[in-house]
Amino acid sequence: MRKPIELNNRMITKEIMEETLFMSIAEGGAMGEPGGVYFYDRNGNLYHFNYVYGDVDLGKVEKMFPVLESCDFGLFGINSSVPEGWHYINLGAGNHLIVKQEVYSMFAEQIKKCKRPVEIYQQWMDKAAYVIEEMKGSESVLF
Repeated sequence: MRKPIELNNRMITKEIMEETLFMSIAEGGAMGEPGGVYFYDRNGNLYHFNYVYGDVDLGKVEKMFPVLESCDFGLFGINSSVPEGWHYINLGAGNHLIVKQEVYSMFAEQIKKCKRPVEIYQQWMDKAAYVIEEMKGSESVLF
């Protein structure tokens, strides 16, 4: 896993958020890191903040990244929904992952052997980094 860029409330901007391809968000009582949010942008940068134990205002994040505001995470991931152009993946124990449509099929291929949400939880960051690198590599071949 790459070392994440740590964000605080002042650093949250629309420019940072608009390039998001993958975002995991943990509920306030989730296992792992309650309130932890990790996201990758299309350049492969990994960002982190915590809206429970840090100073980041989740309402501000939702304004800067309306996709998150449109998500409805159901209890234990059941009946969760995300806006058009995004896919939901249950990471288990109050942890959720949203994946942008343009990278979803490649990512789904990377996690297809995972049988349980916890397996995806453990691997998603490495798999997402791989997908982004592959995507960037194919773009450089095309242009």
